[in-house]
Amino acid sequence: MKIVIPNETYPLEKRVMLTPIAVKELVREGHSLFVQSGAAREINLPDEEYKLAGASIVAEPKELYSLAELIIKVKAPSSSEFSLMHKDTILFCMFHSEQNLAQIYYAGLQGLVVVEMEKIHDSKNKRLIDQTDITGEVGVYYTLRHLEKMPY
Repeated sequence: MKIVIPNETYPLEKRVMLTPIAVKELVREGHSLFVQSGAAREINLPDEEYKLAGASIVAEPKELYSLAELIIKVKAPSSSEFSLMHKDTILFCMFHSEQNLAQIYYAGLQGLVVVEMEKIHDSKNKRLIDQTDITGEVGVYYTLRHLEKMPY
């Protein structure tokens, strides 16, 4: 699967969904990872660390999104980001659909499949993924397993 990690555009959001360690594991499992240049700059992770983990670094957002089968972000995309996404791409993020109906509109307009990180619960209705420092890594693994793209 082609997994894209774009820069976060939500105001003051500095996190990135995957660290180089997680990227390395996903590459080892056969996935192709593409990280937008500077995506982890705010948390002092240089592009070079992602390259060493096996990711390709892509500078231009349009080129980055054209590669995507799965887009993983911490927060929902901006309207300009939605316009770069293509039909049947999976978007995995803290989407908060109840709080922003415009996001549903833009996702539908682009024909995206949205997995709302905050709505993944276990059989006891306990949230499996929370916005903590492991949100991205754990969430992506759950998503890939749910989509049967990664072995258990």
